[in-house]
Amino acid sequence: FKKKFHGNEHHFLDTVNYIYLSTASLQNAINDFKNVADKFQSESKLIDKTNPLSLRIVNDQLIQLERAFINPLGNSIERSDVKHVVYAPSRKDQYNAAGFPTIFDAIEDNDIINTQRQIAITTYFIRSAVSVLQQPTKLQTTSA
Repeated sequence: FKKKFHGNEHHFLDTVNYIYLSTASLQNAINDFKNVADKFQSESKLIDKTNPLSLRIVNDQLIQLERAFINPLGNSIERSDVKHVVYAPSRKDQYNAAGFPTIFDAIEDNDIINTQRQIAITTYFIRSAVSVLQQPTKLQTTSA
């Protein structure tokens, strides 16, 4: 997943920078995601695979990671069934998935306001994914 995410980032940022939109917050979120994903990957290799609680924590984080990129409202009014904000088909090509589809669609529409909105929405979801991959600081337990 990280490779797909990383591969689309440069082409996307070149396009957005060409039309003079600020992508600093999005770029920072992407960099934070890369850093926390690398750390998560290296730490997950070191977990005790005989400890069910450790495995459960990592598994739960992976499940929540995928959910962090899902917009429950859909990517747009006309495409409410497409919900993944980072990797999904664009409006023009339903057969091939593209990185940051809502942002590219807004750029193709020449809609600067919507492009800024989609950058903000995508940044929010990437930040959510960052928070999912950070190590849990406190485990909630139930007492009998």
